[in-house]
Amino acid sequence: MSAPSPLLALIGYSAATLTTVSFVPQALKTLRSGDTRGISLRMYGLFCSGIVLWGVYGLLSADGPLIAANAITLVLSGLIGIFIGDTALFACMNRLGPRRCGILFATHAMFSAALAWPFLGE
Repeated sequence: MSAPSPLLALIGYSAATLTTVSFVPQALKTLRSGDTRGISLRMYGLFCSGIVLWGVYGLLSADGPLIAANAITLVLSGLIGIFIGDTALFACMNRLGPRRCGILFATHAMFSAALAWPFLGE
């Protein structure tokens, strides 16, 4: 595979910068407000899956702009994912109450081991 022309590389890095920077306002808004209700979970899951697949494609094709843009975007979307997960966890904890939450957290290791055996072969 021949090296891309400088103009093609510039176009690639410009596109990568624009698509990555376009995700920053949503990440900042979520981090500042802590509110994730405006994010569609299905869209978010599809978006993250697409970012991972584009990152794998970039790694396999050794394409610098694809690798850089998707790595940065995955980190930013991971921050939002943490807020979505924490929001869901705390909402469930409020509904379950302290005793049921204690049981849930006490059995976490057992469920992790039980699920790791069939899915991960551990």
